[in-house]
Amino acid sequence: MPSRALAMLALVAALPALGGCALIAGLEDSMLAPTPGVLDCDAATDQTQCDLVTGCASKVLATMLEDPNGIAVDDEHVYWTLDNPMMVKAQLFRAAHDGKGAEPMLADGTASEAEAVVVDDVNAYVADDAAHTILRVSKDATSAAPAVVASDLGYLRALLAAPEGIYFANNDGGGSVGLAPAGGGAPVKIGELNQAQALALDKDYLYWVESGDFDQNNGRAMRARRKDLGAPTLLADGLNHPASIAVDATDAYVATDDAIVRLPKSGGTPETVATDQGGPRALAFSHAGLFWGRHNSNTKGGGVALLPPGAAEEVLVYEGDSPERIALACSGIYFTQGGQGQVVRLTRD
Repeated sequence: MPSRALAMLALVAALPALGGCALIAGLEDSMLAPTPGVLDCDAATDQTQCDLVTGCASKVLATMLEDPNGIAVDDEHVYWTLDNPMMVKAQLFRAAHDGKGAEPMLADGTASEAEAVVVDDVNAYVADDAAHTILRVSKDATSAAPAVVASDLGYLRALLAAPEGIYFANNDGGGSVGLAPAGGGAPVKIGELNQAQALALDKDYLYWVESGDFDQNNGRAMRARRKDLGAPTLLADGLNHPASIAVDATDAYVATDDAIVRLPKSGGTPETVATDQGGPRALAFSHAGLFWGRHNSNTKGGGVALLPPGAAEEVLVYEGDSPERIALACSGIYFTQGGQGQVVRLTRD
């Protein structure tokens, strides 16, 4: 069950949100204008507008799963992957937002280790980590054989769907980020990176983090132009094993090994905005603020955390195992829990 977050009464002035947030009466319409990288929903029907005091309602959509990992959502369905190389059964599934009607989208054995999933208006795209490929299948498909969008991509860690194609990150041999045409064709890449892990987009740039070497704090945050991936720029280095990145209109936020840091999107000195986070991951934005998953730490519980705009401290809006990945939609906050073998949805009702 979600935490009640009684210590956050002073923060009930949070903007409409994306998972466990409070809706503010009298919020100016200008503050609800679409912002690159931030979920934009109609306040009247937004199921992500949970109350910070009473918390979100949680519903398990699927359980007893083998290593659920990737997750995506559209207007009708939620999609998830199973990241288990020992399985020979289908590893991409689709269900209604309430979890009903779950069914496999891929034929058995066609994805050997499904890491991430993203969707556009027509198709779902899966990162097959073991086969080093991006696969494409119609969102209406059931037990179908997928098409290969791009191959020889190394150990894939993240995907993003955009009008210009599918962005990807891999950490094979240091790793690369790139853009693969959704219909197939040679991808554009930036290579020789240091363990590329996660991606974010705004209207002009692709952002990513590199976790760096295991025994050193030499992780980086980077960006390059969309489409041609030109002018790659270092935003910050010396980061402690960054695992996720998200952007809003002005800043980039990075999840490091035990903290959340903020820096200007054009680069600059990172500022710590949340500490003792227990391996934070899966950053995502709504107008309510920044959400992420975390494990139990020395002083804080695990689950889904929210940092409202201007707040000095985050609040835990769902208490439980850390999500592997989070997908935000106006119908709720969706996430996978690998340790529990579950897909979960949070809503205001």
